[in-house]
Amino acid sequence: MDSLDMIISISASIFSSSITYYLAVRKSRNDKLNLEREISARYGEKLNELRLKYYGRAFELTDLLGKRIRDEDDLPGIYKTLINGLRDWKTGEVNLILSDNSLNCFYELIEASKAELALGTKYNDQQLDKIWLKRTGFRNSLRQDLGILRLIDSNQKINFVR
Repeated sequence: MDSLDMIISISASIFSSSITYYLAVRKSRNDKLNLEREISARYGEKLNELRLKYYGRAFELTDLLGKRIRDEDDLPGIYKTLINGLRDWKTGEVNLILSDNSLNCFYELIEASKAELALGTKYNDQQLDKIWLKRTGFRNSLRQDLGILRLIDSNQKINFVR
C-alpha cells in the first residue's frame, strides 16, 4: 500500500501543480491583454487630443474653398493662398497624426486645386465642382478621424456616427 499511497500523492501533487501552472499562464495572458488594451486606449486618447488641437485649423482653411463667388477675379489667387496655408498646416505633428485616408484626401484636394486654369485666368465650373468635392471629402475624412462623421439621410436628419 505504501507504493499506492505514494503514487496517489505524486499524482495529486502533479495535478495540483498543473492546475496552478495553467491558472498562472491564463492570468499572465489576461494581464498582458489588459495592458495592451490600456496602452491602446491611452494612445487613442492622446491621438484624439492632438487631432482636436490641430484639425480645427484645417477646417478654417478649407471653409472658404468653394464658397467664393465663382466669377471673382482673384479666385485662383485666393485658393492658392488657402492651399499654401493648408500645406503649412500639414507640416510637423499634423503629418504624424493624419490617417492614411485623410492624407490621401489632402493630396487629392491639393491636386484638384493645382489644375491648370481652364478659362485662362479662372477655373471653369467643372474644376470648381471638383475642388468642392475634394474639399468635402477631406473634411469628412478629418471628421471620421475624430469619430464625428455626420451623415445626412434623405429626411435631412443629421445622424452622428462613431
